[in-house]
Amino acid sequence: MILAYVLLCLAALVYWGARMVRLRRAGLYEARGWLVPVGVALLFVGLLREETAVLIGVGGALALIGEFFPQVRRRRGKKAAQPPLLPKFERWSTAREPHTPDIELYLEETGARVRNVGAVTLHLRGWSPSGYNGWLKLYSEEDGAPVEALAPSAFARLSPWPMPNRGVRVWYVREDAPSEDFVFKADWEESARRLRELN
Repeated sequence: MILAYVLLCLAALVYWGARMVRLRRAGLYEARGWLVPVGVALLFVGLLREETAVLIGVGGALALIGEFFPQVRRRRGKKAAQPPLLPKFERWSTAREPHTPDIELYLEETGARVRNVGAVTLHLRGWSPSGYNGWLKLYSEEDGAPVEALAPSAFARLSPWPMPNRGVRVWYVREDAPSEDFVFKADWEESARRLRELN
């Protein structure tokens, strides 16, 4: 029982450390992140002291607050990304949303990626955060090269990712209908931080 308890504490610290590394790479930090290791430490110490219930209660509360009520902020000296957008092309002002979704969006803590959920290849023209006029390129998750054709079930990453961001637009044509222009639209609340799938 004690061994399982210790392993659980260690697993929580490993998970917390991996999340801090991901945020740091994105130029972000967790203002309340210190609550998690402090809380886990109190949980561990609770096994060695007589005040077990008090320490475990306080430690659990601190760890939960640090994990489920975060304050993700940008590091000082790093400004929110303002990516250079490509010129807007008039042809795409009439692009329409498909009746059946061709794309799924996977929204993550520090970025996003899209997946072709249709049966044909999509020829990507570009993407932009909602509210921007113009396009950015999509990139391969494997080698980081620009992606222009997205095969069925394949993924592409949206980059660079500005913060904050409340939505995206992806313009494309289907291989079986090259004369029709389509746009994928997704919007969300900035406060939502967990992994989501948007159709």
